[in-house]
Amino acid sequence: MTELDVRVAPHVGSDIRARSSTSALRGQRTTYLLGGGMTVVAYFSLLALALLLLERVVPYLFLVAGSHLLAVMLVYPWYRLVVFRVSTGSWITGFARFYLVGLSFLATSAVVLPVLVEIVGLPVLAAQVFVVPASTVLAYLVNRSWAFREKTGSKASVMPGVPERKAESGPGLFSPRI
Repeated sequence: MTELDVRVAPHVGSDIRARSSTSALRGQRTTYLLGGGMTVVAYFSLLALALLLLERVVPYLFLVAGSHLLAVMLVYPWYRLVVFRVSTGSWITGFARFYLVGLSFLATSAVVLPVLVEIVGLPVLAAQVFVVPASTVLAYLVNRSWAFREKTGSKASVMPGVPERKAESGPGLFSPRI
């Protein structure tokens, strides 16, 4: 079981805490959207280049998978350091968790793209435009509550001047119950 430390703020000034939490969450959502924009630009640029150079010799689903992996590798530091402000723990473990979340997007692409490309007749890039929005909100929730979750009692920030994301009280939506 997980223990939950509940503290009741005095009525006077409690509105300030609620507003600062809301403001921080809005800030995280904004940086997440910026990261999403960077991810889309990186992914579509890599995929367009790969299709231009290799479409005749490499199946497009392989190009989608390769472009996805490279794009995720490019944007991971932004999500780790800027969006979720995680400075402790292993970068490799964090990347593995982040990429596992990204695999849901890749799985969606692997299922939906052949339908849109082979049956409907859309070009690969145009078909991909329909797939990208499908997993954005879910990816945010899973990343926030699992991929970038910090263990309670973690050490102080190793990045001076960058506030750490506070661990959530209680289990998150997708975090395992202990």
